Amino acid sequence: MSHDVTRAEGLSKKFGQRHAMDRVDLQVPAGCEYGLFGMNGAGKTTLARRR
Repeated sequence: MSHDVTRAEGLSKKFGQRHAMDRVDLQVPAGCEYGLFGMNGAGKTTLARRR
């Protein structure tokens, strides 16, 4: 039984030929905090906005 608050599997997003994300998996257990770190253009906002 999973208690994940956030779970995503295989997220991908391309802008033209450029991959913003390619098969990203994310699991955040209940009660945990997480942050996204990376260079500008690394896909952090795209991942956070993905539905």
